[in-house]
Amino acid sequence: MADDQEPQGMVETSLAALASTEEVTKKKVRRSLRESMRLKQPEFRFGELLALLILTFIFNGSMTTPTRWHGLVLVLLESLTIMVALHASRAKRLTINLAAVACVLALISAVAELILNWHVLRASTALLTVLLVVISPIAVVRGIIRRRDVDIRTVLAALCLYVMFGMLFATIYSATDSMTTQTFFAQTQHPSPSDYSYFSFITLTTVGYGDLTAAHPLGRTLAAFEAMFGQLYLVSVVAVLVSNMGPIFKSRKSSGDGMDDGRDNGENGANDEDDTANATS
Repeated sequence: MADDQEPQGMVETSLAALASTEEVTKKKVRRSLRESMRLKQPEFRFGELLALLILTFIFNGSMTTPTRWHGLVLVLLESLTIMVALHASRAKRLTINLAAVACVLALISAVAELILNWHVLRASTALLTVLLVVISPIAVVRGIIRRRDVDIRTVLAALCLYVMFGMLFATIYSATDSMTTQTFFAQTQHPSPSDYSYFSFITLTTVGYGDLTAAHPLGRTLAAFEAMFGQLYLVSVVAVLVSNMGPIFKSRKSSGDGMDDGRDNGENGANDEDDTANATS
């Protein structure tokens, strides 16, 4: 009778252990699903934003003689970049909705310019440019502060800000040229949008080829400020962020090595127990 109860107890214990193992497996599956869903969310996806900014910069830099088709494509690129920037920075819902309305209105005006030849595209493009170079950087900065983490996404966000600052100064140069009677550049009387973009990023990176120079006193002051800002930004903000990522990678590597050592020790212990049991038997 006791022999019958003993196998029954062992079966119940095995079933309980199996149920516990199954529950642990389910928890791991649910946790992995939550992690995958979290990674697929648009928050803090600054890599896509940086790619869109570079694409917008390249397209805008190629507009030596803008056409109506160029304007429509530029509006599409800027609208997409603005929405990705706001979503990646986890901006407030009201800000995202207002930006979406502005993007829709700009797209409508771009289509009207293309089909009906209405001259409203310049105003809509200016509105999107303001959103891209003023509102979006503020949202990105708030997103970085909200994260409170230093990782590859933070570095990508800092690089996005660097490109946005170059676009911002290009917009300021263009606005300065339109508000003053004196030409902005000493080398050309009728600069194109690509000239402003080229001059801004060449100044921001402190290269200074000299083929385009500011003739207006305000333009010279702005150019000097941009060059100083670009140099300080790279050697302070980006350098500090990159240097702080070193200890994070080291800690992750050490923790991974510790887990591997623990697994090896566990396997060695199990092998030792098997050898002992074989020797005893």
